[in-house]
This record gives sequence, structure tokens and C-alpha cells, in this order.
Amino acid sequence: ATVVNGIPIVQAFTGTDFIGRFDINYDKTKRKIENWTWKCIPIDEDATENDHVMQALLNQYKGVTDEKYKRVVTRFERALTHPLREQETEMGNLYADVMVDDASYDIMMFGSGSNRKPKMGPIVEYQEMLENTPFDDNLWMIEVTGEQFRRMIQHILRDEAWTGETEFYQFSRGVHIKYRKSTHTIEELTFNGKEIQDDDHLKIGLQNYHYVNFDEFLGVPLEEEAVRAIMLIALESYGVGVSGVRPKVCQFYRDMLNLGVTPFVPSHGSVGYLTLEAHIACTAIGEGRAYYKGTLLPAKDALSKVGLEPLEFSYKEGLSLTNGNISVTALSGLAMYDLLNCAKAADCVSAVSFEALHGLTTAYDERIMKVRGQKEQEATAENILNLVEGSEICKASIGTHVQDALSLRCIPQAHGAAKKILKDAATTIRTELMGCGDNPIFMEDGTALSNGNPDGGFEGLAMDSCCMAAAYLAKISERRNNRFIDETLSGYPAYLVKKPGLNSGLMIPQYSQAGMLNEMRMLAVPATIDDVPTSANQEDYVSMAYNACQKARKASELLEYILAVELFSGFQAQQFIDMNVKRGKGTAAVLDLLGKTIQIMNEDYYLHPDLEKLRDLIHSGELVRCAEEAIGEIKM
Repeated sequence: ATVVNGIPIVQAFTGTDFIGRFDINYDKTKRKIENWTWKCIPIDEDATENDHVMQALLNQYKGVTDEKYKRVVTRFERALTHPLREQETEMGNLYADVMVDDASYDIMMFGSGSNRKPKMGPIVEYQEMLENTPFDDNLWMIEVTGEQFRRMIQHILRDEAWTGETEFYQFSRGVHIKYRKSTHTIEELTFNGKEIQDDDHLKIGLQNYHYVNFDEFLGVPLEEEAVRAIMLIALESYGVGVSGVRPKVCQFYRDMLNLGVTPFVPSHGSVGYLTLEAHIACTAIGEGRAYYKGTLLPAKDALSKVGLEPLEFSYKEGLSLTNGNISVTALSGLAMYDLLNCAKAADCVSAVSFEALHGLTTAYDERIMKVRGQKEQEATAENILNLVEGSEICKASIGTHVQDALSLRCIPQAHGAAKKILKDAATTIRTELMGCGDNPIFMEDGTALSNGNPDGGFEGLAMDSCCMAAAYLAKISERRNNRFIDETLSGYPAYLVKKPGLNSGLMIPQYSQAGMLNEMRMLAVPATIDDVPTSANQEDYVSMAYNACQKARKASELLEYILAVELFSGFQAQQFIDMNVKRGKGTAAVLDLLGKTIQIMNEDYYLHPDLEKLRDLIHSGELVRCAEEAIGEIKM
């Protein structure tokens, strides 16, 4: 049992019980294995040193030095420090290479954790564990007969908690085992369809191994809020009453939500429907895995902890629970919430910049706004004017220059255009939230109607458009920030630091903006224009709405960070403005909030925590709430 900071979290063996094991103490903070021990374990309970297989194994380890064992420990250490192993979860199952009459294949020699039942699934090979680690291959090779190999497998299966009387397991490529629990016997053991005979000779090598990890097979899991959103929208969809789903199924989904059981759902592999929904439905029938109180458990165990028994689906329910536009509607709703908040926050952030960069309010004259006729432009101009109302800085700027750069002068136009796209998308998603995209549907008279409502075109096109709108808000934000750090444009010290020759100041945050903006431009490429036929061309067109939704969620996150960098510059510029000069009603409230949250930069310091705090103010809506308490509603 490997120990991380005193907490046992994984089991890591060099082979199986018939080979031996390492006990490893791993310090997660130091990212280092502190100590380890090796122990050789008999092949089964009545094995002795005179046993042929056991003796062969012991012979393999004669004269083995600690140095050679340490090379194996190095491999485990690399696995434990791998980015994908950051979470405190089971390491997974080790595989061994097996050769049968010169045919090589992998065989999983044991399961992981307290339940050693072999777990089938995709293999992720940690190549960096194997590279640049010299090792004596012969050390890890043993030769056994087919009869001895059968005994090894039987020992592994003997105490497992099988769910059925006879079960069929595929241990690896071509290896099949049929095991009867009641008699603890292997009824069938084949390789590529051929029975392994007792007198066959097999070579088992442990120098190459893999980890089974379901989490990474189709991507990291969706966040809990995303999975719960999908479950909630599923209830909305089934509640329309045309899907043929019994109330008890809806009640079960509601219970999982209320009791905190969150299905494990991989984040890749959807064209707009089916896969994400299917993982959630699997949990409902006790298959797959689910989170409960932050711990990932077998679905049955997670359900059991809250007193739920797995469901048995009836007619049509399996189809309904995997079909429809449920996931893309839910994810669109999450993206819209954040993006609409971002648009309001962008007005608050830009007002701070507008004031500190001596913007001309004359460009926001109501008459100018009305002659264009765009409501969102008018609303944005009104927001900015309300935020800087009473600002002596803005008042003093009038008449000092003819007009501002476009990044200041066109805030109403640029923000207004982006808001128009976001508002249109929000209208679309609100409609989808109230509808049902199932196929087929059943009418009250019993008529079944096959249809194309699962198509995610409405969500996909809306989210692709939102990605462009987000990038539009981001690019003008970056330009305003650039004016702060360029002393020839702002009139402030270079990079907004008192001694720019000795300090980098706010130089590097703009680098980060540039990198994130480049990523947002990539996200702005539409997903919905692509098409890869599925289902043997029965679905010869698919919406690709899922990827559009995920892009929009990522775009909102990046936009929050880009706005946070601009806001950071706006705050740091205040030290170069006379503090006795009155700020605007709204900007003063925002600056007061920032003063309680982050520090003034007098010289270089570690910026990341403060930038994260500003992003949190934006993401949580606290920044907008602060401004609205001062001036009233920030209009869209």
C-alpha cells in the first residue's frame, strides 16, 4: 500500500502475489519516494520453497542488489509524479508481458485497491517510466508450464467477489478465462481461441508494464457542475412528458442530484449526444463509476452509500436516457451564464481603464448612440457614463485631445456588438432549456413520432457565435491593457512600476494576455461547420454541438483571465494618479473593492495569486455586484 503524506492510496506491485511486492512511502509534497521495502510472496497458501515455480522465482532473485530494485522504484516514482497521477486515487493495475510459444501479449496479473478483481479497460502506457531506465531484462523473466500458469491465474481469482456464478473475462489481448466461483476452478483458459495445455511452455516477463486508467481513456472527467447540469436538464426534458420515461426514473435522477451522487463522465467523444448521457445512465443501473463526497467509487457502491438501489430500465427508457440534446443544452446554459456575466464585467473593467487612461466622455454622447440605433451600444455607453459619473479625472480630460484610440472610443460599439450576439444566443438556449429533443416521442393518443430533434444545431451555432463574441471582447481588452504598460501611450512609468529599469512590472501579464487571446482565436473557429458521418451513414450529418459548447465554456474562462489582467493594470495605475482627485461613482466602488483584495505594486512580486483573486471576483459576479450597488443595474 503506497502512502501519500500518511494516507494509503494505492497498491503498487512489481508483479503479482506469486512474484512479490514493494511497499512504497511516497511524499506528495516533495514528489519523492521516501522509503520502500521488498517482500517475496508465495504463489498460494500451501506453496513452499520446494515448489517448482516458487523455487524458479527465488532463483531469479539470487544476488539481486538493492540498486536494481531502486531502478524499479524510480519507475514507480515517475508514475506517481506524473501529472495524471496528481489526484489521490488508486494507481491502477500492473500488466506483465507474457509469451506463449513465441507469441507475445500482455496479461493483467492482479487488480488494484482492496478489491483485486481484474478491471477491463483501455491501457495507458506511461512511456516516460520506461525510457532512460537501464534494467536487466533477464532479471524479470520466468518460465512456467501451462499447468503452473493456470494455478497462478486460479490463485489470483480465488478470493474475488464475483457478481455471477460463471463469468467470462478477457485478461489481455487474446487471453480468455472462464471461472466458476462455487468451485474456484478455471473451466476455460485460452489464447487466441486455443486452449492453453498443461505442458505448454510460457515465459512471463515483468520488465514492461502499463497502467489501466479509465479516467484518461476519453479525457479527464467533466466537472461536477457540468454533470449535474446535464442531469438537471434531463429532468426538464423528460418532464415534458413525451419521452416514455417513468416518474420513478426521474425521481432516481433527482435523488442522485439531491444526495450528492455524481456520475463519472469522460469529457471527450461526443458529437452532440449519446456518450455523456450514457455514462450518467450507466450509474443509474449500477454500472460505471460515480463520485460521492469527492471520492470516485464503483457506481453500485456510490449508490449504496445514499441508500439507492440500481434501477432496471423499462421500454424506451434506455434510449431516452442516452438520446436527445440534453448535454449540449446543459453545457450551453453554463457557458451562457458565465459569458453574460463576463460581458457586464467587461463594462466595469473598461470603465476603470477609460478613466485612468483619460478617455473622452464626449464620444459617448447620447445623440451619437441613438443615431446608430443599436440598443446594446446605447446600453453600454450608458453603463460607462454611469460608472465614471462624477469623475474629476474624466472631466479634466475633456479638451485635452481631439479623440481617443479606438480601444477607448469604441467600447460601446465593440461591447455592444458582442452583447447582441450573446443575448441572441441566450434567447436560443432559454428556449432549448424548456423543450425536449428526444427521438422518438409519444403523443397522448399513443402515436410514436420518429424525428430529428436530437440535433444540436441551435446550441452549436449559438455557442460558436459566443466564442467569436468572447474573442471580440478579449481583443479590445488586451489593447486597452497594452496602453497602460506602454509609457508613450499612457504617460505613466513603463509597465506601471516605479523603477522599470530594475523591475519588470506588468510586462509579463500582457504576455499572458497575448497567449490566451491566441487560444481564444483558435476557439473562435466554428466546430459546427465540420461533419464526420456516424452510425454507418444513418447519421450522415452531425452537429458537433458538444465541441462548440466546450469551446464556449473555455472561451469564457479565458476571457475572465484577460479581463483580470486589464483590471490589474487599471488598479496599479492609480498610484500614479493624485489620490485626492475624485474618481467616478462606480469606478471608486470597484477600486475600493480591489484595494481590499490585492496589493499595490511598488516593486516586482509574485503576481499569480493576485491575478487569480481578480479572476475570482469576475467569475463569481462579485465585481458586477459591487458596481451595481453603486450605480444600479449594468445593462446588456
